[in-house]
Amino acid sequence: KKPPNNPTKLSEDDSINTRNLCGSAKYYSEKELEYLKKFRKFTFTHVSARIFRVYGPSSKDVISRWVRAGLKGEKIKVYGKENSFDFIFSSDVAEGLIKLAKSNAKGVVNLGTGTSNKIGDVIKNIRREIPQIKIEEVKKRILYEASVADITKLIKETNWRPKITLKEGIKILVNYEREQIGQMIK
Repeated sequence: KKPPNNPTKLSEDDSINTRNLCGSAKYYSEKELEYLKKFRKFTFTHVSARIFRVYGPSSKDVISRWVRAGLKGEKIKVYGKENSFDFIFSSDVAEGLIKLAKSNAKGVVNLGTGTSNKIGDVIKNIRREIPQIKIEEVKKRILYEASVADITKLIKETNWRPKITLKEGIKILVNYEREQIGQMIK
């Protein structure tokens, strides 16, 4: 009920409590692969990337929607500025998936940055790039969330870690979306 001081570090072995249909479908896929592996006629290895909060160009994620709305002069609604998540830029996800595919990793591997950022920090970074952005803070009684990916296994299996910080990612995203809006006006 109060904002946590530190995010919960989520490892691949932690118990799962999906929050929505999308998360449930992903979890089901992980379990289905584990189930198939139990049968001798299915001899294979697999790696399942457990991807954290992706954002990036031409996406429908919350950060991209906020950036597009801000560039168009629309007001954005922000809930729970104290909530924090592990946001990962889309190009880092793509590179991470390639690294995992080329590795000897097996089972579930977290694909995040290992850094948690508050929604308030996301807004500050967007405002740095779009100073005129209009924000409406919506006060709702919701439970706080604070999580971060434990990327120990990712680093061990791939000898790689995501490179793009939230600040850099938002700057890339804003520049891309500005260009897209400019092309639509021409």
